Amino acid sequence: CAGNGGKALALAALVGPQGRVFCHDVSLPRLRQIPGRFARAGIPPEALVLCPAAQSPGADPLAEDGGPAPGPAVDEHGAPLPPMDVVLVDAPCSSTGVLRRHPSLRWELEEEAMAQGLPRLQRDILGRAAAHVRPGGRLVYATCALNPAENEAVAAWFDVAHGREFEPAALFAPGSDGTRAVDAARRASRLFPGYPGAATDGLAGTRVLLSTPVHGTDCFFIAAWTRVGRGHGAAG
Repeated sequence: CAGNGGKALALAALVGPQGRVFCHDVSLPRLRQIPGRFARAGIPPEALVLCPAAQSPGADPLAEDGGPAPGPAVDEHGAPLPPMDVVLVDAPCSSTGVLRRHPSLRWELEEEAMAQGLPRLQRDILGRAAAHVRPGGRLVYATCALNPAENEAVAAWFDVAHGREFEPAALFAPGSDGTRAVDAARRASRLFPGYPGAATDGLAGTRVLLSTPVHGTDCFFIAAWTRVGRGHGAAG
């Protein structure tokens, strides 16, 4: 979900003038807003590559069979994507983490989609995205959902399905604001049984749920891995 480019702008600032940001979304109109935002921010056009998602007419991505398989990921000119240093999967989700700002969403939620349809789609997207991470590169999975089936369960599935190629990676540098957020989530997990704030044991620091009562923000789940096996994925 590149959307209209907010995350892309932040990533462009991180990669600097020598990097490139590849933006992928099912909505071509939203993607077409990104070049203008880059221009207004003073970011050169060569730093941005748009990658419209191929979607078959009438396909339902939440259907049990997943619908027709999409073609290989390419850029807007049909060129195959290079291996990536970092791939961020901001996955389609139930958006239950933003209910405080969009309370009407609660009447749009469907139990079957939250339990099966969305997790199935998220696993598919995450698995496809992993193929584009170069050896030594990072894969980051994020949602704005509270539903464990869309968060911890998808991350656990990836650990098993791709464990020979990827290992869980630290989300934040030691001493950063991010590690303090993880520590706060871990304390909340101890104080409030059942709160899934932060992974423990061998996964500590590799995934976290940011929440309104603990962090004063919308709710976001984040998990990260590093590619340790061979693969054709990194740059940008």
